[in-house]
This record gives sequence, structure tokens and C-alpha cells, in this order.
Amino acid sequence: STLVGGVTLRAFGPDATKHPAVRPVPGMAVASARPTFSWPAVEGATKYRVEVTTPNPNNPKNPNPVASVETAEPKAAYPAAKAPLQAGETYLWRVFAVAADGSLKPAVAGTDANPLTFTVVAAAELAKLAELEKSD
Repeated sequence: STLVGGVTLRAFGPDATKHPAVRPVPGMAVASARPTFSWPAVEGATKYRVEVTTPNPNNPKNPNPVASVETAEPKAAYPAAKAPLQAGETYLWRVFAVAADGSLKPAVAGTDANPLTFTVVAAAELAKLAELEKSD
């Protein structure tokens, strides 16, 4: 379980326990249309590139881009200049470590073959989840 927006949500999916230092937890429901991402630091990285995409059923290896942000720290907020993420939608995300020479190191969160996922939850859904938590 993870506390998000004052409500404890259960992470779901096979990767929920494999990435304890990665946020959002793979397969998790998030309450924010502008989530904050975090991951373990990578030695030698001068910056990181976070990519948020949506699945492309016609070409799963080439997901639809939504937003990309670069940061010097192993965390990043969803860019304010981009439209907020949509409630009820599932998004893919991955992080690349960028070396001093500009080359990309292997993904530190998610990969082309196995991007991490999260779903944005609407306020009404959060209320339902809170009621379910109370009944447990």
C-alpha cells in the first residue's frame, strides 16, 4: 500500500515490489495529473531524461510521446508547460541516465521492452478507494 493524496492505495501488477525506490510504483494508481517521478541515482550521470508516453497498440515498440523532461537530480515533476495527464488513462514512463558526453546509459527505470506504468485516478475514484480501505 502507498499513501497518495491522503488515501492509501494498493499498488498492483507484477512490478509493484520489484522497484521499491521508483515512484510512481510500477502499476500504481496516482491521484495527481502532474505526478512527481523519482528513481535511484546512477553513478556517472550528469542528468536524467524522463519520458512519459501512452501505449501505441499499432506499434508497441514506439509509444506515443506525451512529455519529456531533463533534470540533474534523480527526481522530476511532470512538466507544468504540458497539458495535465488524463484521469482514467494508463501511462508508460522510463528514465535514461545521460553521461557527460551526452550518451544515454541504460534505463534506470523502465526499458523499451518493459516501460513502467501508472494510471491517473479521478477524484471520484479516490473517494471509492478510500471507502474500500475503510471496509478492509
